[in-house]
Amino acid sequence: MFKELLKENITPVVTLFHWDLPTPLMDLGGWSNPKIIDYFEDYAKVAFTLFGDVIKHWSTMNEPHQHCSNGYGGDNFVPAMMSGGLGEYLCAHYMLLAHARAYHLYDKSFRPHQKGQIGITLDAFYAEPKDPTKQSDKDAAERYLQMHLGIFAHPIYSSEGDYPPLVRERINNISLSQGFTRSRLPYFTSSEIELLRGSSDFFGLNHYTTYLMSDMPMLKGWRVPSWDHDTGVLLEQNPMWPKPGADWLGVYPVGFRKVLNWITRNYGTRIPIIVTENGVSDFGGLNDYARVSYYNNYLYQMLLAMYEDGCNIQGYFAWTLMDDFEWKDGYTVKFGLFHVDFNSTEKTRIPKLSAFNYAEIVRRRKINFKYIEQIPKAHINIL
Repeated sequence: MFKELLKENITPVVTLFHWDLPTPLMDLGGWSNPKIIDYFEDYAKVAFTLFGDVIKHWSTMNEPHQHCSNGYGGDNFVPAMMSGGLGEYLCAHYMLLAHARAYHLYDKSFRPHQKGQIGITLDAFYAEPKDPTKQSDKDAAERYLQMHLGIFAHPIYSSEGDYPPLVRERINNISLSQGFTRSRLPYFTSSEIELLRGSSDFFGLNHYTTYLMSDMPMLKGWRVPSWDHDTGVLLEQNPMWPKPGADWLGVYPVGFRKVLNWITRNYGTRIPIIVTENGVSDFGGLNDYARVSYYNNYLYQMLLAMYEDGCNIQGYFAWTLMDDFEWKDGYTVKFGLFHVDFNSTEKTRIPKLSAFNYAEIVRRRKINFKYIEQIPKAHINIL
């Protein structure tokens, strides 16, 4: 498959782990078991050996925050461990260390002759203060970003390494107040800090939406302890933001520019940002004007971040090429540029309006906000 893609001038970018840990390893505790670090390095070695002559772009992990929070702190994803405030931080800790081991394995043993690059993919909602005039809301927004993005980014991309000071201090203090004899967030050794620091050739970013943040010490439904309780932030969205599909995804394009700037302020421009996922869901249909608008406006904000703000962005992926299986949402929400007929034997793919619009952006290397209006009405009716 990789070779066929290359024949068509398509560059494959491979993610080693996108939440599909084999069941026998989950039965051992999955990412809450430190032994998984060794197993992941072994697996990475197999992948690099088999495919590194063809694959020149690797990502070790996809969205460790979402995987640990939903799979180890809650039950939205497998392994549904429901270990709030404990298992989810063990997961984060060992995923980071496994990433670093895979990075250095590639850097030392494979990069010299395979000549590729390797990084990690993190996810981030942008955190907007609900009331920008209130210091508590501004603090809550920054706290959310540090607790959910910085906790993974700081050990890799900051000059000093290790977890962000705000994250370390907060979890330490709350752990002690809850009667724990030690912090629920594990510590890195000095050698592990060095192993992690600088262990990525790019900053992979998945971004979809923004939330409004306000200080909230406790909320009904939060487990104690938990990542949510440690963060202490209430997440809301402006009811005026369009939601064409999944309820969690409100459309707020300027948030994309702001999160790119937050990353740049915190980690500089030396490491390039690659937007590894960006897109919007709906509930189906070929005339997906909401998706056309989303890509036009989000890409415009990305261009502003690049050319007005100086963010070093060197790649962008639309999520996603075709309608897919979206975890607990199954096939009910659609993210694809291409419609997939899941009832047909061939799983027929049909381009949506957004596919034509996105192709035009790629072809012309600019955004034509009027492009869809120029497609003949007869063609739209056929779709």
